[in-house]
Amino acid sequence: MAARALLVSLLLALCSALGEGVSALRGRGNGDAVKFDFTPFLIQYESGRVQRLMGTSVVPPSVDARTGVASTDVVVDQGTGLAVRLYRPSSRRGRLPVLLYFHGGAFVGESAFGPVYHNYLNALAARAGVIAVSVNYRLAPEHTLPAAYDDSWTALQWVLSNARNGSGYGPSWLHKHGDMSRLFVGGDSAGGNIAHNLAMRAGQQDDGRGRIKGVALLDPYFLGGHASPWAERAWGLSQLFLLDTPI
Repeated sequence: MAARALLVSLLLALCSALGEGVSALRGRGNGDAVKFDFTPFLIQYESGRVQRLMGTSVVPPSVDARTGVASTDVVVDQGTGLAVRLYRPSSRRGRLPVLLYFHGGAFVGESAFGPVYHNYLNALAARAGVIAVSVNYRLAPEHTLPAAYDDSWTALQWVLSNARNGSGYGPSWLHKHGDMSRLFVGGDSAGGNIAHNLAMRAGQQDDGRGRIKGVALLDPYFLGGHASPWAERAWGLSQLFLLDTPI
């Protein structure tokens, strides 16, 4: 796992270096200069325009032919547009553990509705026998932190409400099939950071109903107050901090 994470980091750093010249040419071509190049995730232009380079495709919810897991989308906050995708393994009986999951993408990319995380959550729900709630939180730079942290809290409150009495938007899968004594939160990369912060907040503010049983942090994305020389060269973190500053 550590070797894989290192390889991914090196590949992303290489993509960043190779992408600088290409992105600059893109900016000059349409008269919109590049403000910050965060290849392979996005390019931000002086006009404020954001060009995402990956993680923009989406797939609809469905009954997965390979795993038999059913999924459905729910908008849980009409004001912000916050939505989640629920996954329920049809082959499992009885009440199932609940996993609240946050996708990765450096706080600026990917989606709970993209093929990468849709396929991953289908497989995870089937193999682990859990009801999964994948959160499509708001992304920087359009919505800088703490927007993603706020969305995670809203998603948790929706999960607790839906599980207690089936209230709120969407189907009552959690109320009918979820075991809230086995509520877990997890995420990878930026999602691991969000899961960590959510668990810390829940531990301080939760009223005792639906305590989080455990946390799964997969290659979590944490940054200190100062970038190392290597990280600054590879990622341009002093500029990245202008997009989002994780804690």
